[in-house]
Amino acid sequence: VEMPVMDGVALLTELMKTTPTPVVVLSSLTQAGGDTTIRCLELGAVSYDPNDERLNAHIVFDDHLCFVVSPQHRFAGRGQVGIQELGMETFIAHNVVSPYREFVINTFQRARVRLNMDVEMPTVETIRMMVQRNEGVAFLPKMCVENKIKQGLLCEIKVEELQVERKIRLLYPSRRNLSHAAQAFLELVDGSKHEPVD
Repeated sequence: VEMPVMDGVALLTELMKTTPTPVVVLSSLTQAGGDTTIRCLELGAVSYDPNDERLNAHIVFDDHLCFVVSPQHRFAGRGQVGIQELGMETFIAHNVVSPYREFVINTFQRARVRLNMDVEMPTVETIRMMVQRNEGVAFLPKMCVENKIKQGLLCEIKVEELQVERKIRLLYPSRRNLSHAAQAFLELVDGSKHEPVD
């Protein structure tokens, strides 16, 4: 959205005049830039409740945060561990601030267990590969590792103190009419008709 010379909103406006095409905008703007992000939004997906009156949010998928280890890890044969057992583990963390990261950190603090997050990576895929190579352990969205667990490349271990649901929400502006394509997509996803805004 923020670009040199011409901002992304102006560029998209000009692009749509000459070459209408679907566009995906990835934005990490903070609350201060939230108005710009919402102005650009037709449909979006997030894994937390944005709690913003300018947006409608529909839950489209239920997921959870899961603790994963390599099949070679000492916990691999166990179905469950307690948080106290995790104090000596090296966690590979996602370096993106999120409500889930904060929940994990706070849970370890409340339990008075050291959380060794010495390694932080920019992508879930990189974290998954490092865990597979037994370079550490991680809490990751189940939807991102489910196939690797089924293939036996990762093991999911339950941590009783860390049962975290992730609800994937489809977002769209509450005060603006949607395009026909966005309207059709919403109807397909949740089977309901969304009335135009007056």
